[in-house]
Amino acid sequence: MKECPECGREFETRQALNSHVGQAHPTEKTIDCPYCEESFASEGALSSHLQNAHEDEMDNECPYCDRKFRRRLG
Repeated sequence: MKECPECGREFETRQALNSHVGQAHPTEKTIDCPYCEESFASEGALSSHLQNAHEDEMDNECPYCDRKFRRRLG
């Protein structure tokens, strides 16, 4: 197993680890989390972070699935 030096997540191959590092921990992070000091390279990474780290702070609940979101979309 190969371990990510940034988050400790384990991968079976070096290729999978490199892919993860490139997507989850790129060197240039430009999208800031509105709730904490972290920043991300993509909206997808920020969205995942918000769901995992700040679900209680997000106040737009979906009436169909009970998930909470940062933005209210029509």
